[in-house]
Amino acid sequence: MKEQSANNRDKQTTEPYWVCLKLSVVFIWIPVMLIMISQSVACPYPVGICKLISFSPLYSAVGKIFLYAALLVSCIFYLLEKRMVLATLSLFVLSCIIISYHESNGFFFRAASLSAVLGAQFFAYAIHYFKPQFDVNKFRIHFGVQIIAASYTLAAIAKLKATGMGWADEGGLFSIQVMKNYSYLYYDTGSSSFLEHGTEIARSFIEHKELVKILLTGALLLELFCFAAVINNKLRVVYGFALLAMHIGIDMAMGIGVGIISKPMVVFFINPVYYICLLGRKIYSKFLAARVTP
Repeated sequence: MKEQSANNRDKQTTEPYWVCLKLSVVFIWIPVMLIMISQSVACPYPVGICKLISFSPLYSAVGKIFLYAALLVSCIFYLLEKRMVLATLSLFVLSCIIISYHESNGFFFRAASLSAVLGAQFFAYAIHYFKPQFDVNKFRIHFGVQIIAASYTLAAIAKLKATGMGWADEGGLFSIQVMKNYSYLYYDTGSSSFLEHGTEIARSFIEHKELVKILLTGALLLELFCFAAVINNKLRVVYGFALLAMHIGIDMAMGIGVGIISKPMVVFFINPVYYICLLGRKIYSKFLAARVTP
């Protein structure tokens, strides 16, 4: 049993696991950054670090060339595992600048978690730089898991602080939020089907208050005890699937969508690309390798 546990723990720190995680991070991060850059035209409502420094020169025609180049070079170094202290620091700083500038335009993508996990990786590599015996293979992932788990737990605490233990009893009010979300979709698309669908869901929220209360209580407890995901890898994966199911349920019920906030969680808690690669390798070795071998 101890040997199996050790093998499971080592699997999470192997190079293939880490490479798949990095690829997933870049695959999520780059499109979000490019969308944010394209949508940002000025800084009319400064938030975050934009209150301290104006990054408008970076969003000029020449500045964007530098910005895109910095994104590309940082990602290449990151994926090739070169100069990781500088690579992760660069990704973290770029992420903070781009997200803050984007939010200063009045947008709110809830993408801060992308910056947080990059900052966590920089922290791990920085410690390893000054303390070579530090287990960077473990903590470059585990620090990110801690950051994500803490964000969910703090979200639950914020709900409890705002409304107390009665938060789950407010299912009827969620019907208003449902109609608001689907009204946005209606005005964005002009399709009345969104209003009809939203009305049906809102009515269901009102008619099935006890069921809604149970679901909301489950979601609240799931978030509140998310810190348990840092205990071991198996629990982390279980929590990852549970949180993903919660986000999908929110999407189906409220039309909010599985947002950017959930994607780092899926990568760091589950790392699906790694397991897809493992599955592909097993299928190849079992069914295709014999055919290819002369």
